[in-house]
Amino acid sequence: MFASIEELAVRSRKNWEHDCLEMCPGVNLYTIPGASVFVASRVIDFPQGIHSHNEYEFTMPLHQNVAAKAGQKIVVMEKQKLTPFNSGQPHGVATDTKVDKIIVISCDKNFLEKQALMCFGQTDVIFENAGFDLSNNLRFLIGMFIEESISKKSGYQPMSTNIAGMILTEIIRLSKNNIESATPSDGSDDTSRDNANLDRAVDYLKEQYVTAFSIEEAARVAGLSPYYFIRAFKAHTGKTPYNFYIDFKIGKAKELLINRDVSITDVALSCGYSNSGHFSTVFKRKTGISPTEFKRAICYGGTSKDF
Repeated sequence: MFASIEELAVRSRKNWEHDCLEMCPGVNLYTIPGASVFVASRVIDFPQGIHSHNEYEFTMPLHQNVAAKAGQKIVVMEKQKLTPFNSGQPHGVATDTKVDKIIVISCDKNFLEKQALMCFGQTDVIFENAGFDLSNNLRFLIGMFIEESISKKSGYQPMSTNIAGMILTEIIRLSKNNIESATPSDGSDDTSRDNANLDRAVDYLKEQYVTAFSIEEAARVAGLSPYYFIRAFKAHTGKTPYNFYIDFKIGKAKELLINRDVSITDVALSCGYSNSGHFSTVFKRKTGISPTEFKRAICYGGTSKDF
């Protein structure tokens, strides 16, 4: 069993393989709705042939290279590497083959694309049929998925679903595919388009500063998933969307506090705060002084540049 990710990180590939096979004697399928891990710790006969299905499949023979077909081309499933096959892509072994121990990860198309949208802001994932090495993190996650499936402790199904999502995210990161980086290359058309979308989100947050903050609405304006939007917005502005929104509110509050005839309560309400107490707490956290102290300094001595 895996005691910790720190221990796993220093284990050799051979020890990790031994752990997986020891947990899974014979042939076993560990499954949740939308994803599964198949582990064979003995020799399996694979007849020559082609098949296809709606699931994505990632196959790793442990002790030998295996010649396979992906559509009309021949690919080599290298030992100790995961080779992807896309949803709906015809594939199979090129000749009758005895495979000595193998691990296969599969997932529904909708499951993977939901994860890709949440983490990378894209769907319609297409993998190259090229094997890739497993990271220590991916090995650890596969082991956790198997362990949860075996132990079936309370809450194992949602736990396993979360782990499966992390496995797929790590696979997308490690493999060759059509998913773009969270930060597009400088000078690309994608950069200009993303910057324009993020500028719209900036304008939206400025316009909506008196209303309740909604990351979902701001992300929708930018045409991105909330997860991807937060990362892209921070790269674009240097702040998270929420911090940008709060800083803009406080900036507006400062403008209003300069007016001697406007009360703290009126400023709070004008900036979208339901009461002056909450407004004062946020203001002091951001500026280091209370609204009252700020107003006294600006109106009766000092300048707004001091704060």
